[in-house]
This record gives sequence, C-alpha cells and structure tokens, in this order.
Amino acid sequence: MAGAVPARVTEMPAVAQPNRTASSTPRPSVRATAKPPLKEFGNDPVSGLPVVAKDGRFGVYVTDGVTNASLTRGDRVEFITPERAFELLANRRENPPEPKGPRAKKAARAKKEPAAKKAAPSTTEADDTPTPRVAKKAVVKKVKKAAKKAPAKKRAAAK
Repeated sequence: MAGAVPARVTEMPAVAQPNRTASSTPRPSVRATAKPPLKEFGNDPVSGLPVVAKDGRFGVYVTDGVTNASLTRGDRVEFITPERAFELLANRRENPPEPKGPRAKKAARAKKEPAAKKAAPSTTEADDTPTPRVAKKAVVKKVKKAAKKAPAKKRAAAK
C-alpha cells in the first residue's frame, strides 16, 4: 500500500485536543473580600438587625444590612453614638433617595398625566361675539434635494 491515499482523519489525537471540560481548579474570585466594620452599635430598635459603620466607596456609612445611611459632614465615626446611628437609619427610611438612571426617567414619564385640554371659549348672552382665535403658524420643513449625479459614461463596444 505504498501508493494508497491515507484515510481522512476526523478526530484529533487526544494530546492535541483542547480541554473542553470544566477545569478542575476553581478560578480565583474577582471581587475583594468584605472589609470588617469600623464600629458596631448593637441592634436597631426598628428592624432588630445589628447596626454597624462601614467604610464604603463614597465614605463612611451606617447600615443594618438592609438600609444604608451616609454620615453627615458633622459626624465622625469615632464620636458617633448608637442613638445617632439609629437616628440616621430612621431618617433614611423616612426619606429614601430618588432613583437615578434611565429606568427612573422612564418611570417618571409614565407617571405624568396628559395635559388637560382647555375648554373652548364660550359666548355669553350679553356678548354675542366669540373671542377671536389666533391661528397657529404653519411649520415649514426644509427638504434637502438629492444632489444630481452625472450620468455614467458609456464605454465603447468591445470588438
């Protein structure tokens, strides 16, 4: 079989095949571990959850795990009392922040009611002349005309 054509190989050898199964080693976590709380204040009287102060991306805040409240400019973690932490959380529960972003804009548009139509001016019995209506100006749209193209050049017929 010196001149025979080898059969077509449809499968790659096991050594050359890439590993398509899940890797046996877990991938390292992308997120960092949570920072420990800066200060603990005890359980919140309203929610019953433990209240702690944490250092976040935008500064120090107080949380019970559900509600977060930023410290005001006059507050410092070292001097804040449990009563003040509970007060900040209560204020945040009463006045939640307004949502931001595209979802909030769509919701705000949906909540708006259509403008109320004004009633047509009526004539009174003493005054039979109706109030004059002002005509609206017609909106003129400018239409761009397509640029004229030169006709294609004709080629000489091939001989």
